[in-house]
Amino acid sequence: MILLLVRDQLSSNQFGENNLSNKKPICAIIAWIILIICIVIQVWVIPSIKLGKETDAHGCLITAGYQWCESKQKCIRFFEEPCN
Repeated sequence: MILLLVRDQLSSNQFGENNLSNKKPICAIIAWIILIICIVIQVWVIPSIKLGKETDAHGCLITAGYQWCESKQKCIRFFEEPCN
């Protein structure tokens, strides 16, 4: 009996309306805000993180194994071609 009274109190507010119908717009707004935050993070924050993009003074990509070859005046991988 007490459980039924509690259930009835939780399922309706003082005007006799369902609480879920009142919360739908709030849930939709929260969902849109979360979506916008995710898009902002993906577009602006993630590209600014430079993982594996360390370059030397000549612009050679160190993490990919490139080093500056003075005689060829370019970035090469010494294990792929010699620097003569």
